[in-house]
Amino acid sequence: DLVELLDHLQVVRTHVMGLSLGGMIAQRFAIDHPDRVSRLVLTSCANHFGPYLRAVATLVGQSLRRFPPKLFARTMQVLGGGPLYFDANPQRIEQEIEQAGRTAVPRAAVLRQLRCLAASEPDPDEYHISAPTLVIAGEHDSLIPHCYARRMARVIPDSRFMLVPEAGHNPFNECPDQVLPAIIEFLHASETAKAEPQEHDQESGPHRDAA
Repeated sequence: DLVELLDHLQVVRTHVMGLSLGGMIAQRFAIDHPDRVSRLVLTSCANHFGPYLRAVATLVGQSLRRFPPKLFARTMQVLGGGPLYFDANPQRIEQEIEQAGRTAVPRAAVLRQLRCLAASEPDPDEYHISAPTLVIAGEHDSLIPHCYARRMARVIPDSRFMLVPEAGHNPFNECPDQVLPAIIEFLHASETAKAEPQEHDQESGPHRDAA
């Protein structure tokens, strides 16, 4: 679908950014169509779904099946939100819960999304991303903890890892003043940035951590 869209728009090469499931889609696109991706931004996602993340997906799926829409929306706010953001914005959180309760996405659609997550893990033998990549994760993301994003950054050769303090699963919503300038700077970086020396993590893989 993405390739057809770019062809229709006559866009040969572009920046690609994805959040959560969108990050999984962006990874798959960068693996399958490396010549179409200039720079890649992956937020709140992982490249491997082990027992912990599968358990989280099962918990979300069971909550979706058994809870009424507003209670499910509240559950996702608690699991996906940063605690300090939640405490500092109770009225906004309640408004979002009310809106989600009124305009709930059909349960079947969300369940399909969860099944897509479970089936979208790339084969490790095929996992090669050549585009310069910025990996972003929230410090308090309970849905996909930042340790998985950091590990993903280690296997992407030309990557930077950015941990967003106090943020949850959606740092765009919670910390836009921190996240958006970093993304804009990354996307506007010159191609010569790829030749800069990379810091090496103690465990494996060349990548740079960004505060």
